[in-house]
Amino acid sequence: MAERPHTVLRPETAGRERVHNLLAKLGKKKIVSRAMLIEVWKENPTELYPEIRSWFKESFHQKFREIWVKMLYEALL
Repeated sequence: MAERPHTVLRPETAGRERVHNLLAKLGKKKIVSRAMLIEVWKENPTELYPEIRSWFKESFHQKFREIWVKMLYEALL
C-alpha cells in the first residue's frame, strides 16, 4: 500500500482524495481550459458538481446547490 492503514483515517487524507477525484475527472473529460469547461457545462451542467461539492462540509451542501446554479449562469454568459 502507498499509505499505512492507520493514515487513511486522518483528516488530511480526505483532502488528497478530493484533489485526486477532481483532477481525475478533469483529465478524463480533457478539460484543460475555462473555455473547454464551459463547453462541457453546456452539455452537462452537473459535470464536476460532486467533485467540487466534496470540498465543502455536508451542512453547506444545500447552499452549495444554490450557488452552483448561479455560478453556472454567470459562467455561461
